[in-house]
This record gives sequence, C-alpha cells and structure tokens, in this order.
Amino acid sequence: MIIFGWGFQTSKDYGPIEVINCPNCNNLGWWNLVTLKKWFTLFFIPIIPYDFDNLLMCQVCNRGFLLSNDEIARAKIISKLMNEYFKKNITWEEFLKKRLELPNTFIQDSSTQVGSINHANYEYVQCEYCGENILNNITYCKHCGKKIGSSS
Repeated sequence: MIIFGWGFQTSKDYGPIEVINCPNCNNLGWWNLVTLKKWFTLFFIPIIPYDFDNLLMCQVCNRGFLLSNDEIARAKIISKLMNEYFKKNITWEEFLKKRLELPNTFIQDSSTQVGSINHANYEYVQCEYCGENILNNITYCKHCGKKIGSSS
C-alpha cells in the first residue's frame, strides 16, 4: 500500500521588510517576507514542491498579500539589508540610505489599501507591559498582545 498526499505546507520567513499599517488588525508594524511551499507527500514525507507563494505578512495577525516577481526580488534585497542592520554590520542611517535607493512602496491592487510609510519616521519605544522595543505608533504590542496606552 502506498500512501500519498498533497497540501503539506512549509514556510520560510526572511524577516522584516516593510513598515505597514495593517488593514486587518490596524497595527503599524513590520511586515515579513514569507515564502509558502505546498508539497506532494509520499508516506507523509514531503517529496516534490508543487506550489510557491511569496507574501508580505503582518507579524500581528498573519494576514498579507501576494508579491509579484519584481516585488519578491526587491523584498529579498531589503531582507539582506535588514539582516545586516540587525547584525550591526551597518548603521540605521546606512540602512535607510540603501533602502531609499529602492522604490518606496510595494505595488498592490487598490482593494488592499496597504502602503508604506516614510522610513525616516521610524521611532521605537518600550512596551509599558513587557518592556520590548516596539514602533511608537502601534495599537497592540506584537510581543505581549496588550493594547498600548490602556491603563488596565
């Protein structure tokens, strides 16, 4: 007896790419480039990938939108820049200079109502509940989930 299937899914997260105000959860925060692969399986072991999707996804609610081939290439460049910044190989100013040389927004259809913000306005504060660094204009902390600015 041979057991086969399809639909098994794996994902690869390339890290934060763009600061976007999410139309679903209304949080302003980093969105990640994520590649989803669907696999044909044999005896529950992924054998052959048959579908790929590249998405820009909200870290809070995991909603996102599909990227075109041009957008994927640009997002991977930004991902490499972000990794260099997180490893402290480049400064924030160097990151911004290189990032702003690329087109500023990802192209979406008008129904998504998603856009990027001015990269010079990034400012971080500490969450009053968990102490993690978060963007200053978000509604909910992505680490602890608590509403920012609520007194309870």
